[in-house]
Amino acid sequence: MRLTYFRDIGSLSSSSGGTQNIDMFDGGSSTSSAGLFLACIPVSGDIANLKIRITAAPGGATARSFQVVVAGSNLGSPVAFGAADTVASQATIGAVTAGQRVQIIMTNTGSPAAASMELSFDLVATTINEYGYTSSLGGAPAAGVSAYLRAFGPARSGTETDIMEVALPVASPCTMTALMLGTHFGAMGAADEVYARVMKSTDGGVSFVEQDGTGGTVDTTVTLISVAQHVVNETTFSLPLARGDVIAIKIHTVQAYSGWHSYGTRFVADNDGEANISMGENPTGLPSGAVDNYTDFIHADGWAAADGTRIATMGLTGFTMKDPVVMVETAPGAGNSRTMTLRKNGSDTASSMTVSETDTGSIEGSGSASFVDGDTMSLRHVPVSSPDINGEFSWTWVFVDTETEFSSFARQARMWFD
Repeated sequence: MRLTYFRDIGSLSSSSGGTQNIDMFDGGSSTSSAGLFLACIPVSGDIANLKIRITAAPGGATARSFQVVVAGSNLGSPVAFGAADTVASQATIGAVTAGQRVQIIMTNTGSPAAASMELSFDLVATTINEYGYTSSLGGAPAAGVSAYLRAFGPARSGTETDIMEVALPVASPCTMTALMLGTHFGAMGAADEVYARVMKSTDGGVSFVEQDGTGGTVDTTVTLISVAQHVVNETTFSLPLARGDVIAIKIHTVQAYSGWHSYGTRFVADNDGEANISMGENPTGLPSGAVDNYTDFIHADGWAAADGTRIATMGLTGFTMKDPVVMVETAPGAGNSRTMTLRKNGSDTASSMTVSETDTGSIEGSGSASFVDGDTMSLRHVPVSSPDINGEFSWTWVFVDTETEFSSFARQARMWFD
């Protein structure tokens, strides 16, 4: 299936002839080291429909180019920006294999105007209904310490010790099939050891079961012990996930490793063309009081009093978002509620969810909205009265790849008539 990824990269270097190394999956970047921002490809397939937007054209006799680099070699042609360009794209990038390291390298010609950047691209999996996520991490937690990571989007950090700050609900039923863990900046020492595994809750995040073969039904553990730089280990398994389940990834350091990690998750959808997509977790609490607030659904980088300041612009290919699920740690309280509504081009869509009074755990929403190239997406939060702002609140939508849905129907139709 095809899953579209969106990332806000932030400020770009304007130094003459300068370069910038960008993690296209989680948005991190560095002008000083090519090794800091690499991710491990979560599924085998093709990278396609890369679209980049910058907030200011390079200007004058300057230019910018963005080259996808996989396993140290250029993949496809660069996305090039001339002096007057603010949007550029490349429909075909090339084939990738799960576990390969990937990044984008930006190169300046001259000293282009200061600008920020966002990008979108598709990862089209070779295996039907397969999709995944990946992220680069800073250093692992200290020796003997566990931390937690998102399963349906990039990590906020590699040292988050509160599982509820990164736990995400399942909106579309699926089977998790793999967990990956790799080194991408610095080799491990002779005694260094780090492992990761899945944490699963079937009661809306009240309690989690560590999926290590003793707790849970399968062993999802992947381990790195004294490996070189750019090594990715993977463990495969079959872990069914139902709508309303809540999951997170645990990472634990047995013996400290000072380098940087990357990790990846892989899923197979139960329903053709459906994937779980989320950047939704609110570690500082949601706004309170009877005032509407808005955020960028894709980047989830804070709240604003007006829509339009926190939006994501859609990529080259269209898709549908539908049937969200929210995970609530603390109920809004008597007489209070919260409604989250997906917005398109500054207007509410039919896709929303409401959390009322005593609601906690996984709460289901409904409705759908379709998006095409150039549309914008944001999220509106409407509190009624003064809901409790304590505890965590996260959300996941069902992403629908309409191309995969149609292809699957066509295959089924051929089977009927053959």
